[in-house]
Amino acid sequence: MIDKACSIRSQVDLWQSTSFRTVRITKQGSHAYLCFAIALAVSLFACTGWADPRPYPLRTFSPAQIQSMETLLNDGDVSLIESTPNGKHGQITTFSFVNAPAELVWGVVAHPERYGDFVRNMEKCSVQKYADGSLEHSYSINYTITRVFGRHRYVFLPKESSGSLPSIDMTEPEDGATRHYRWEFIPVPRGTLLVLYGYTNMPDEGLVNRLTSSVPSLEYGLALITQMTQQFAMKKRAEQLAGIRTIPALNRTQGGYHFLLERGVVVLTRTQNDRLSGLNLIDQARAKIETLLQIAGEPSAWSKFVPSITLSRNTGEGSPQKIELEQTLPLMSWRTNYGVMLSRSSVDLMGLSGDLRDARIRWDFQSLADDKTQIVLRISQDFQRSSMVIRQLYKLEPLFEYGINVGMSLLLLWGVKWRAEQVQTQKAT
Repeated sequence: MIDKACSIRSQVDLWQSTSFRTVRITKQGSHAYLCFAIALAVSLFACTGWADPRPYPLRTFSPAQIQSMETLLNDGDVSLIESTPNGKHGQITTFSFVNAPAELVWGVVAHPERYGDFVRNMEKCSVQKYADGSLEHSYSINYTITRVFGRHRYVFLPKESSGSLPSIDMTEPEDGATRHYRWEFIPVPRGTLLVLYGYTNMPDEGLVNRLTSSVPSLEYGLALITQMTQQFAMKKRAEQLAGIRTIPALNRTQGGYHFLLERGVVVLTRTQNDRLSGLNLIDQARAKIETLLQIAGEPSAWSKFVPSITLSRNTGEGSPQKIELEQTLPLMSWRTNYGVMLSRSSVDLMGLSGDLRDARIRWDFQSLADDKTQIVLRISQDFQRSSMVIRQLYKLEPLFEYGINVGMSLLLLWGVKWRAEQVQTQKAT
């Protein structure tokens, strides 16, 4: 827990030590912002490498633990986001239910020479096989005015049991590359639980570096994009090949996600018409529920400890409480008026007017043992509504919507959590 607390503080301190200029985006200069969006996409998905290959070490879960998540995955995809002790992004694990047999899902992932048939924007797609059974996949992705080239080495790991399927390990063959992914396929009566463990290094120069230096939590969101791009493409293809299947009734008494919280923040995604409709972020804090209610329940003070919020103030008396918030990223900002409702265990904000009208920010708290509290942050915000840069990013790669929302939501979660733990410590002394 000490490491996690240091990680939260490092994120907040890093943002607060960085300054940047914010401007409103208009239709003038839209071509320049299109170039900005494409440059961001290219620098994110491009492979990088230095001397000495060093794949990032990945930690896995047992098949029994993953099978316990079937009920949860029936309602949407799940991600586990981990941090290193110094506040940098670490491993990300994504979980999905696929309505297709495990052998079919494995076959989709295990044959990258076929990716060009279904992976969006993929043009070049070739495979070289090696005597040890591994293979190397070379590809290019066309973003209309530029292309991204990459390579991955596929290694098929030994089966862990007679009834299991081989896990597939993916690394970059470039010298010094740290990107590392591992696919696992867990058969269940209703289909397959598809797991992708991964680490995506962010470029240490260029546009992505400048953006994540200003907005540290976006490093997590951008890394998540590259992983979800792979996962969703394989899921969709496997379900297409499987055809329409009747899914057996689900036993709703199964377990959930609590073992994941020992390692990081759990993110549940909600979709509607193939668009992100909302996020649930789940974490634990070493603070009592009344302290968290105090901090989350005074959003007019958020700008003091949530670095992405540059303005927070009360705008009226009475009930519900009315506040104005401005959220900021480099080159863009969103100013919104919210109504605030409080209860014994929750804080609920609804966007009444402004850039993010109809947005929803809701905090729910549950007391745990040892003076800890579980936090569930539910967020629904449409950042593209008033930002041309964001709209261009979403056109290039729709999954940028997940990355931007996760990055902004993490910073709000960590800011409130860190402040509550700080206040709790002061009360104890």
